[in-house]
Amino acid sequence: MNAAALANEIYCANIRATCQFAVADANESWYDLTRKAAPDLLEGKTLEVSR
Repeated sequence: MNAAALANEIYCANIRATCQFAVADANESWYDLTRKAAPDLLEGKTLEVSR
């Protein structure tokens, strides 16, 4: 799935001094989503995530 196909714009609010960085480094509550959960989240569906 391509995020650009689902969104008009994508923003990164946590810019670092380097060109590349891991998004997980900036997120205090990081966890992986399944291939089914990711589109559901983008469609605004409520997710039940076990961590």
